[in-house]
Amino acid sequence: QFLTPAIKPGNTVFGVSLSELMEDDPEKVPATLLDLFVYLFNHCYNCEGIFRIPGSLAVQRSYENRIESGERIDWSAQEKVQDKFFLPNVASSLFKYYLRSLPGGLVPSHLFPELEKWRANFEEQKDVKNSVSDMRNILGSVPTANRTLLRYTMHTLKRIADFSTVNL
Repeated sequence: QFLTPAIKPGNTVFGVSLSELMEDDPEKVPATLLDLFVYLFNHCYNCEGIFRIPGSLAVQRSYENRIESGERIDWSAQEKVQDKFFLPNVASSLFKYYLRSLPGGLVPSHLFPELEKWRANFEEQKDVKNSVSDMRNILGSVPTANRTLLRYTMHTLKRIADFSTVNL
């Protein structure tokens, strides 16, 4: 069951555009999100069902409220307190919820046709050198804040994918 983003007025993280959330420095991920990335990267890569098995919805909402109130979460310390709720799955559910609540998405939808064209060309030609160059051009048109978060997201997902024999 997906948690449908119910964005409340006055939110500071969830449902807030990246340009607004990262307006001070579009190349710096906000600390609350960075804490979540670091936890997922360092502690959750080998957890079975990390993105397949949802965490407790009640616990997820509790963490969402804490983050919205400005609290920084020490996810590693929380593991000792919340182990019966399997915190890695709560963290991954919260991360997915954040991405779903992001206005305009992580990659702007107007780039979808270009990305699809890139994929089709790559499959047809298998030209890695030109494909990398073409992808750089496409990503160059993604807003800086989105590109920054995309970089962190891909880095984290790559780490989790590297352990897919363990975490699937």
